[in-house]
Amino acid sequence: MKKLSLLFILAGFAYGVKAQNAEVVNAYNYQRYKEYDKAKVAIDKAILDPKTGISAKTWYYRGLIYQDIEESLDANVKAFDTLSLDKSLESYIKALELDTKNNYSDDIKKRIPFLQNRYINKGVELYKLKNFGAASANFMKSAGVSEKVFNKVDTALIFNAALASINAKDIPQQKELLTRLIDLKYKDAEIYRSLSNVYMSEKDTVKGLELLAQGRKEFPSNNNLMIDELNVYMSRGQAKQMIAKMEEAAHADSTNKSLWFALGATYDNMGKKVNAETAYKKAISLDKNYFDAYYNLGAMHYNAGVEVYNKVKDLPMSKEKEYNAGKAKYTALFNKSLPYLEQALVLMPNDVNTLMSLKEVYAKLDNFAKSGEMKKRIEALKKK
Repeated sequence: MKKLSLLFILAGFAYGVKAQNAEVVNAYNYQRYKEYDKAKVAIDKAILDPKTGISAKTWYYRGLIYQDIEESLDANVKAFDTLSLDKSLESYIKALELDTKNNYSDDIKKRIPFLQNRYINKGVELYKLKNFGAASANFMKSAGVSEKVFNKVDTALIFNAALASINAKDIPQQKELLTRLIDLKYKDAEIYRSLSNVYMSEKDTVKGLELLAQGRKEFPSNNNLMIDELNVYMSRGQAKQMIAKMEEAAHADSTNKSLWFALGATYDNMGKKVNAETAYKKAISLDKNYFDAYYNLGAMHYNAGVEVYNKVKDLPMSKEKEYNAGKAKYTALFNKSLPYLEQALVLMPNDVNTLMSLKEVYAKLDNFAKSGEMKKRIEALKKK
């Protein structure tokens, strides 16, 4: 009796295994004939079973079925499951964990990037629709797959997710993603500014300034970081302390062109044009090909000229003397800006800002031929 009982149990076990495997086979066959509704039901039964639910093959087939649903152009098929993308990806990842013999791993790793691109495309679409929170989540899903499956950190996707979280005004997410980008040494000065703004909004000025200082160390010639830092110090009545700190740094490392440029930009933003010119020229003396210094110096004189021009251009005939004095002043400033802007253009012939500045300078100096030449170059660049 014991022997018969044992045989009966074994027979029953064999029958059970066959029944369980039958669902996997059914799912596969339904998929082959594009009966995705039935394939979905069969494969979902199979993964719930204690036996087939731990098989790499089961999860691999589930990934295939849900990927077909996700990629179908038939709206009725896509309606079978609105989470088909998530389910396909989770199935492939589970299959990779279970696939100790690497029967399916190669194919799965070829398929996963297509799913990642789906998340990216969804993220872009949602961003355009101003659904920034959902956009950020989709970018991060794609980034998470890169790390989990391919052991690769995709900083561009994290940056996109951070940008979306900024627009979504999701403060915790901003802190997390921007901090991570800084830790990863992502090359964009704006991440320091954005994270600093978060802390400033929380009245944590110490942390905000710390981030701006860190950003300036990484991007010493970035004007926006300098302006942000200067504004904070000015709001606290400490502009002199900042200037003193920057001057000390520039003189301590007198061959560092970026420090002199930073000092020039700071003076420029404070309206101290003479000091700014001295610092910019020092930067140029250290690097004859320093585009930013040439451009800023030219732009500083140009902007000063525009300011005078706007004050006198509409003066009545009765104020001819005042107009002539103003004209002489703005003409001198435009002439002063010209060689610096022209040299900037030599260094970067396709820089639109430089071309636009020169177009206006030449026009104000009645050199309409050169102004027209600049205009044509700008239009040619727009067509590219």
